Amino acid sequence: MRYRLLVGVLAVLLGTAGLSSYGQAQGLPAKGPNVIVVMTDDMRLDDLAYMPNTLRLLADRGATFAQMISPYPLCCPARAELLTGQFSHNNGVQGNAWPRGGYYRLDGSNTLPVWLHANGYETAFMGKYLNQYGDRDPLEIPPGWDDWNGSVKHIYNYDNLLANENGDLVSYHGIYQTDLFDQSEQQMVRQFAQSDRPFFLWMSYIAPHAECSTRGVPRGLRRGCWHAPEPEVDDRGTFSQLPPLQNPAINEKDMSDKGAFMRRLPRLSPHKMALEDADRIARIESLQSVDRAIAHLVATLHRTGEYKNTYIIFTSDNGIQLGEHRWRFKVLGYEPSVRVPLLIAGPGIPAGVVRHQQVSTVDLTATIADMTGTTPGLRQDGESLLPLATGRQAGDRNRVLPLEAGPLNNTSPGWLYRGVRTDRYTLLHWPNGDVELYDRRHDPYEVASVANEPRYADIQQRLTRLLDRLETCAGTQCLAYLNPPGATG
Repeated sequence: MRYRLLVGVLAVLLGTAGLSSYGQAQGLPAKGPNVIVVMTDDMRLDDLAYMPNTLRLLADRGATFAQMISPYPLCCPARAELLTGQFSHNNGVQGNAWPRGGYYRLDGSNTLPVWLHANGYETAFMGKYLNQYGDRDPLEIPPGWDDWNGSVKHIYNYDNLLANENGDLVSYHGIYQTDLFDQSEQQMVRQFAQSDRPFFLWMSYIAPHAECSTRGVPRGLRRGCWHAPEPEVDDRGTFSQLPPLQNPAINEKDMSDKGAFMRRLPRLSPHKMALEDADRIARIESLQSVDRAIAHLVATLHRTGEYKNTYIIFTSDNGIQLGEHRWRFKVLGYEPSVRVPLLIAGPGIPAGVVRHQQVSTVDLTATIADMTGTTPGLRQDGESLLPLATGRQAGDRNRVLPLEAGPLNNTSPGWLYRGVRTDRYTLLHWPNGDVELYDRRHDPYEVASVANEPRYADIQQRLTRLLDRLETCAGTQCLAYLNPPGATG
């Protein structure tokens, strides 16, 4: 029962200088540091406790950001935030599909790989890109990528895949997708190690996202083509004794304090709750192959002599709710959807430190620019996390981040909700005027809204004013704080 060995780690988690000068101070080669981003898909923060290699090789040797937030917790908007360093309301990607979102909503000519390539970096991508990539032209290679290996068909089928490999369509059958990318990643690092140029690699795994196939899945366990992810053969059943999630938000009994959108959700049947339990086990088992890939990646970096000159960033695009508040999806502004892991290891970052300041996906772009001495081509809504990671910047700042989501129907106008999150509070506004406010210090599972309670009137007003500012903010306007830090309201 390996999960018992890691529960302590889970408990802990839930509780700008220019590159040239900083790199020289760390004794880095003149070519500059490499950067590798490893991104999973729909991985919750609590899933990280079941990845021992990742914890040992990245968390224990680098910085853990315990309050990492995905401001728009949905695949395509979250990935667009990494590519641009801008919130959804600025980069224009407000969903997974055209016309509100998807790959074709993003201006690919002005993104992170374009800036890095112009700065002399070799750039490489492998795995799932933005949703709907390849729909119009499966041979398209997005701007800025020198080595392109993007999934174009059967993306969520773990054993079958069609990929665009530098302009050639290559079909894979019967090889587990994570293992395929693991092998290719090692080969790519060995290839890059022979170059005089630094490299940027984005590894984008689909685990633990749900699978879309009908192969061998009983009809009662499918949602259309969708069902729990299929783990690699040797990982199946390894977490079968994992107990169900148990907290007050699971299949919440009393939803009267929620907005009308949530109040309409029926309680989940025993059958659906059983599906969520099985899905959670399959998700964790599917992550074991990613965990091994992390070990292989670090070993390859050591063998090629690139380890000491490489930053590794591990994160997920968003989390997901497995029955919390009766919801079996992501996109909502509640903790299981917005909380994701973030580990950063590399030159100058102390081993085993935990940073509790609230940060977000849009900060990763500025962080990578800082690491590489690259000038972004877009005004950045985030800020570099490198000073926090290295300890050059300390403090008890109480940062406020926007939460936002467009409608579930990609052709509808308006938005699903707007909100803000601090290190203590979550405020959600729904279009019909309903408001939810949670004091997570006393209610970590967000089961009892304190909106309109007199003792929270001051904090609700202050957060509402910040919401009015942040829902249309741009650049440094998005760097908002509650003053004084730690205010209780």
